[in-house]
Amino acid sequence: MQRHFHKKIGKVEYHQGASLGAVIKEFLEAYGLNKSFAEAQVATCWEKLMGTSVARNTRKISLNEGLLQISVDSAALRYELKLAESQLCDKLNEALGGDYIKQIKVY
Repeated sequence: MQRHFHKKIGKVEYHQGASLGAVIKEFLEAYGLNKSFAEAQVATCWEKLMGTSVARNTRKISLNEGLLQISVDSAALRYELKLAESQLCDKLNEALGGDYIKQIKVY
């Protein structure tokens, strides 16, 4: 006879076979931390999506209250990022696992 693991700790329920990612996501949602987590993860997602060349030319990237602010070294890169703003928004939101980025400002 197989036993199934099911445990509730605080606001979060854990099930046998649940992936670590699913457990973390459930924890963040239960405690209202998913927005803060996305704000902290945006730089990592930026480098993964854009590659090392763009990341090296990015001086600062931050997400606060739905506004993603990106500071870059190159005027040409700034122009390219402004042209791709809606695609960037979609890709980053997908990577962050939610609709956290509403607007992008490149300077």
